[in-house]
Amino acid sequence: QWTQSTTAPAESTFSSTFTSGGTITKSTGTGNNWYLWILAKDSLGNTVITRSNAFYLDNTAPGNTAPTATSTTNSITVTSKQTDANSGISSSTRQYSIKKASDSTWGSWVTDSNTTHTFTGLTLNTSYNVRTQIKDAAGNGYTVSSTYTISTVNITKPTITLSTTALTNQNITATITYPNISGITKQYSYNNSTWYTYSSALTIDSNKTIYARSIDSTSQGSDSTRVASLTVTNIDKTAPTVSHTTDIVAPEGYEKITITINASDASGISSITNTTTSNITKVNDTTYTVTANGSYSFTVKDKAGNTKTYTATISNVAAFSTAYGRIEVIWINASNTVTSTPNAPKLGNAERGYLTPVKWVNNSPTATTSSDSAWYSYTAASGTSDYLSSKWANATNSDGSYFVWIPRYAYRITYY
Repeated sequence: QWTQSTTAPAESTFSSTFTSGGTITKSTGTGNNWYLWILAKDSLGNTVITRSNAFYLDNTAPGNTAPTATSTTNSITVTSKQTDANSGISSSTRQYSIKKASDSTWGSWVTDSNTTHTFTGLTLNTSYNVRTQIKDAAGNGYTVSSTYTISTVNITKPTITLSTTALTNQNITATITYPNISGITKQYSYNNSTWYTYSSALTIDSNKTIYARSIDSTSQGSDSTRVASLTVTNIDKTAPTVSHTTDIVAPEGYEKITITINASDASGISSITNTTTSNITKVNDTTYTVTANGSYSFTVKDKAGNTKTYTATISNVAAFSTAYGRIEVIWINASNTVTSTPNAPKLGNAERGYLTPVKWVNNSPTATTSSDSAWYSYTAASGTSDYLSSKWANATNSDGSYFVWIPRYAYRITYY
């Protein structure tokens, strides 16, 4: 019989018999110091009770504790947690298995005596199940562990930040912030085709599109959904395009010429300034008048700060030796004093014989009255200085004689 005591059992407690040379087994019980007690008796009744050396018995399989795991974008490292409190774990029997959580079939068992094992070549941002199995040193097992679920790391888009988004004619910098993932390669590109390793902020000297991505050792992360892009549009290093047109202000004397500055630029025009200050007057932001021939310089500035110096040469201001002026018709009364309008015609009195106003209708004289507005007018035709057709009045007396009344007028010359 089997006991864990060094004290011999009583003869009466032995109940099992065996044949000399046979095999004795024990399939239950665990722990240290198990002794096999043997009772032998000869035909004369002499009895001997003896025991074996101590045995260590283990009939219990290892535990099924689930493993733990860590992950990267394309790998999962599994740590076995199965133990055996009796004979201990047989590390040479340790095995690992993995499958996607969405799959119904497990992958093959992989033997690895180490307490950790890494599965590689996995898909990023994917949920996986892992498990282990093992035997103990006494050969109990395999015991399959519980399942542990873990996801591989996702690769998100980097973030691109510019040092300024305001219009500028200077270089700017672009800083790219990548996800904090171990083992990824940080990359940038200007055409989404040729890629360079990112190590520090980029110097941007012209408008362009910046692309950024993170890839792992199996090139995961290169798909379009994980590529960030930012188009730079605020750099303008080109000076404005400038031209001018001219127009005559006073055609009767060409006293002034209007200069219109025509400026254009991708970022827009900020200001136009005349740097020539003599013989020039600013009318508005783009228009100036000049009173002398010569070269007139302007500085045109765009909204990014680029400037263009432009010169307009004027040669068609009419030259006068000493002065110039204008001639205008003025009315003079009987005292030779200037009046705003001439005096109305006088039709006489009884002593001199009254006159009858006459106007012409279809080239025939027709009597009218002095209150008829069509009899005479001293107002020039609209938009003209034509007084010729309206500077007299007709009248007739009783014997049919015709008289023409012409007001007094003169020409006035004004010099400038």
